[in-house]
Amino acid sequence: MTGHVLGDEANSTHYCAMLQVKNTDGKVWASDSVLHLKDVSEAIIYLVNETSYNGFDKHPVKEGAPYIENVTDEAWHLANFTYEEFKQRHIADYKKLFDRVSLNLKGAKFDATRPTDKQLLAYSDNHESNPYLEQLYFQYGRYLLISSSRTKGVPANLQGLWAPALRSPWRGNYTININLEENYWPAEIANLSELVAPVDGLVEGMAVTGRHNAQHFYGIDKGWCAGHNTDA
Repeated sequence: MTGHVLGDEANSTHYCAMLQVKNTDGKVWASDSVLHLKDVSEAIIYLVNETSYNGFDKHPVKEGAPYIENVTDEAWHLANFTYEEFKQRHIADYKKLFDRVSLNLKGAKFDATRPTDKQLLAYSDNHESNPYLEQLYFQYGRYLLISSSRTKGVPANLQGLWAPALRSPWRGNYTININLEENYWPAEIANLSELVAPVDGLVEGMAVTGRHNAQHFYGIDKGWCAGHNTDA
């Protein structure tokens, strides 16, 4: 599947997604937008995505990354891995960051009788004490940052990785007068220092375009400026 984000096709970021199924038996076929699996006892579904984004200073079409070639190459290589190999690679990569910090609060006890959303309602609406939920949210925040801040120059934005549409909530921007900072407040104190590196890359890029803005909008020849919002 190929397409481009909202806007002019000749000037917007393009994307490609490739899906591959490896089944042990049965039949697999596609019709329109439906993937069919019949009499299949086990199947691994590989999904690979790539975009033409090639950095803040590169035109996404004229100078864009070869996204179709990249996704094809990745799909070909990834199909050589089994589910268990993928799982172990993911766990090893994730745990080397996640396992650095543990939080143990007095009185914390796992409640198997209520789902998390019910515990949240009781915590917020009824002011119920729940140290376990506080522990969970601390680690959940670390999980979100680990998952969303691994790409050079592209830190966690207002939505993170989980966008339900081409135009994500808040346009997936970086609101740099508060929200970007909030995303990264726990990074250093929660022992995830290297995840701040994408922010450094973003700021370095902002400094380049910010020099132009400072000079042409404000008549400032030394230094750079930025507004309250930016994107990659």
